[in-house]
Amino acid sequence: NVGIKITAPLAKLHIDQATSDAAIPVLTLDQADISEGFINFIGSDRGVITGATNSLKSVRVELGGVVYRLALFVDA
Repeated sequence: NVGIKITAPLAKLHIDQATSDAAIPVLTLDQADISEGFINFIGSDRGVITGATNSLKSVRVELGGVVYRLALFVDA
């Protein structure tokens, strides 16, 4: 297990922002290759998926070899 700002990580990668006044994100990712997924979640088929869409504004989740997309909508 690897920890960033934590001495006893609880996962394969554990990032801890222990201060509540840092005013910065815990994690920032930058993906310049628009033909590839930004984040790929790969796991077993035990996950619960409530909907799937081919929207460009979505999160890609792969469970048991099946790709799902979780749609992201503006909360207006």
